[in-house]
Amino acid sequence: MGLTLKLKAPALIETQIQSAVLRALAARPEIVWIARMNSGGFHTGTRYINFGFTGLSDVIGQTADGRFVAIECKKPGENPTEEQWLFLNWVHYSGGRAGVAYRPEDLDSILAGEPPEVPPAIARLSRPAVKVLSGRNAAILNRLAAGQA
Repeated sequence: MGLTLKLKAPALIETQIQSAVLRALAARPEIVWIARMNSGGFHTGTRYINFGFTGLSDVIGQTADGRFVAIECKKPGENPTEEQWLFLNWVHYSGGRAGVAYRPEDLDSILAGEPPEVPPAIARLSRPAVKVLSGRNAAILNRLAAGQA
């Protein structure tokens, strides 16, 4: 009696998805520039240095026609945080191209301008989510939440 083995491909980790998305974007003629972003902070002596901001997408860039691009890379089965959804929603409704890429093939719909599939609670921009961005940006988000933008 023979033994049958079923091999399963190893799951991709998020950095592999980001690398594949960056390569795919770099090959597209409509993309002028792209950059991998990080957010967080670190201690140096007695100071704490912040970089980026909460919700900033993994990859940002610009199209040849001047549109801002924001791509959040996730492993299949994972979802962006509330702040990441809020940022993607904000970029999209400001005229940019934004979305979640689980694989490079997702870029076609994102760059075509399809809106990100933002969960309804976040699409309504609940009060706690609005504090992610401040000043003028928060005012824009409040107008979006009220349906005035």
